[in-house]
Formats: sequence, C-alpha cells, structure tokens
Amino acid sequence: MFGLAVIAGCQSAAPIAISKENTNSSTKKIAITTPTPDPHEEAMANAPRITLEDAKKAFDAKDAVFIDSRSQSAYEVEHIATSISIPMLAPEAEYSKIPKGKKIIIYCS
Repeated sequence: MFGLAVIAGCQSAAPIAISKENTNSSTKKIAITTPTPDPHEEAMANAPRITLEDAKKAFDAKDAVFIDSRSQSAYEVEHIATSISIPMLAPEAEYSKIPKGKKIIIYCS
C-alpha cells in the first residue's frame, strides 16, 4: 500500500502576449512568458492530506516514512527525527532514497 501526503503551495500562470500598433502601421509584438508550472502540480493538489495528530500516530507506530521537502540548509537547521531530506526541486534520482512498502508523509514547514 502506498500513501502520500503533500503540502505545497503553487500558483500557475499562463503566458501573456502583448501587441501594440503604432501610427506608422508597423506592429510591435512583445511576448512575455512566465515560468512553466510544475508538471506535478495537479498531482500535488490532489494528494491526500492528513492531520498532525495522524502524522504523530504514524511516526510513533513507525509505519510511515517522513520526507522533508524543504531546502537542504533548512533541513540541517532542524527536521523530524529519522526524516529523509529530498528538496522539492531535487532530481528524480533522489526518490530512490524512499523505502518501499510504507506510508509516505511529505512535509515542508
């Protein structure tokens, strides 16, 4: 059984195109693009959430793996004991650190 809890805040923004005609009939176009949204944004938005109480129960029962998705420097300052540091923008190869067969609880702050 595979469980996942994600807390993430994301905003997606669509590209913006602006066109302006000047008086001499030539058209100037300016294209402004925003960063591409995280491809996993929809998955994160639909991931189940759990309460702090339930997370504590899973921690005490040792039946969950806690993933700290904050930066490595934030992890080094403080983190949940036994948690694994995998920052949100880490390469997918980092996911191999996650043990199989346990509930996964991801936290960011």
